Amino acid sequence: MHPSGKGFRIFSRIAATPVSIRIRFMGFVFLLVSILFLLVIMMLYLTGTLTVGQKESGEYFAQSLRHTKADIELDFGRTSMQAIDMSETVSSSMEDFLSDHGIQPSDLEAHPEILEELLDDQFDRLLFSLEKSGTSGAFIILDATVNPSLENASTSRSALYVRNMEPNAVSAGTPNMTMLHGFPDISRQQGYSLNSIWSMEFDLSMMPEYEEIRAASQGESTLSQLYLWSEARPLLGSNEDIMMCIVPLLDENGQFFGVCGFEVSGMLFKLRYSPDTTAYKRVTSLICPVQGDNFLMVGKSLCGGDDNSIRTILSDTQSDPDRTAMKAGKDALSIHIYRFASSDQTVTDALRNRYFVGLHETVTLLPSDSVFKDQVFSLMLLMPESEYSTMLGKNNIKIVFLCALFILVGVLLAVLMSRKFAAPILKDLSKLAIEGDAEIEGDGEDPMKTPEIMAILAQIRSRHPRTLVSDAPDELFDDFLAKIRRLTPTEKQIVLRFLEDKSTQDVLNEMFISASTLKTHNSHIYAKLDAVSRDELQLYFRLIEKTGRLEDLRKALSQS
Repeated sequence: MHPSGKGFRIFSRIAATPVSIRIRFMGFVFLLVSILFLLVIMMLYLTGTLTVGQKESGEYFAQSLRHTKADIELDFGRTSMQAIDMSETVSSSMEDFLSDHGIQPSDLEAHPEILEELLDDQFDRLLFSLEKSGTSGAFIILDATVNPSLENASTSRSALYVRNMEPNAVSAGTPNMTMLHGFPDISRQQGYSLNSIWSMEFDLSMMPEYEEIRAASQGESTLSQLYLWSEARPLLGSNEDIMMCIVPLLDENGQFFGVCGFEVSGMLFKLRYSPDTTAYKRVTSLICPVQGDNFLMVGKSLCGGDDNSIRTILSDTQSDPDRTAMKAGKDALSIHIYRFASSDQTVTDALRNRYFVGLHETVTLLPSDSVFKDQVFSLMLLMPESEYSTMLGKNNIKIVFLCALFILVGVLLAVLMSRKFAAPILKDLSKLAIEGDAEIEGDGEDPMKTPEIMAILAQIRSRHPRTLVSDAPDELFDDFLAKIRRLTPTEKQIVLRFLEDKSTQDVLNEMFISASTLKTHNSHIYAKLDAVSRDELQLYFRLIEKTGRLEDLRKALSQS
């Protein structure tokens, strides 16, 4: 059998199942309310009401990203220019100092004895540049080491590195300056303390870009083409991330003899560039390098905003920050969905099921003619996808509540209307079955008239003129009594129990017969009394009761 034919038969069987008028009416009203409800939902969707939360969050991300990007490009650009200015000033000053001692800057490595005095001469200049820049640190790193014979001399460089432990974004008062790298005598003479992770020389593992800048400085490029911003990495000996603006130190002949620049710490980035969390609590801003096929290297980023930073997540999941990235997936309206990814498929299972939503855009940190123009950074605004879904759910709770209220009102309306309109019809039908059609004529007490039923009765009367019970009571009783005499004694006992309105189970118990036997007796009784059901027998009983001859009927049934 064809599936559609079978389905049609099932549907037809369900449609043919007897259903109360009241239930039918309730179903009709509820169907009407449901259709109206679907129309309202469709209108809300088409007008954008249901997606208003997504649109608002998209506008928030876009506006916050635009403002933060403008601030970063302005501040980082200003810092870059100040770093170039410091490089020119420091290079000229050092060259003059070394000239007074008969030393060329390119020969510094051969004169380690001059390094402390040379850096001490630059301390005030470095400190002034740091305070002016408003960054978290400033450094001068020379292409020489105090003791070239040491094992790690190839990666160790004499330096003067001062950090502001309270950047001016936090305190407008006197900064708390400490020396991170440099000769301790310089720090004591200048009245500054050593940083808790102080070391005398700078470890070049903190600056992989050092050799790139040295190589690029061999050409004819200007300082504005030779500086770069490093990717974020942890400061040696601490958990704090930093980015560095690095500019080469060049003598008048263009010879490279070191670098200088400024540091932007993770704390400073967070204080200056955290997004507004008034409406969205767990939003994170971060700046990170872009590598390969648009891999956003979030493990090498500075983060601002939510305390649950990306680096914290990578640390908790024991993921390698240098190899973990994010990629933008499908869009949800104007917002991207981000997942953790890696070019070498090293994403851990703990990260695989973590998703974020937000936006990202490239930030310009270098000029278009820079030697390092291939270095690309992106600014991202992220929120955990689970938090975003929860937020949208809260935003739509009012709509859900109103829809639920709409459905409830529809159900109540269906019930009330079924009582109001279906009850009079059932009442008239009940009267017609019990008392005859004469009782529903005229002005009844029921305020709801049922003209359809009255019209049907009029048609019946026109075809079959009625004889009222009161017109021929004796003929009705005598006719029914004559039929009663046809019954066997057992059948009379069954009808007598029907007259006493006993249930089928009571009849079975009192007569000590089975259900099948009773069914057989019933068919004989209905045939002999010209009735089709027990309900019709009850109608006869009520009509005879109206004639006052019910006891006579009872006696006739009691006779064997």
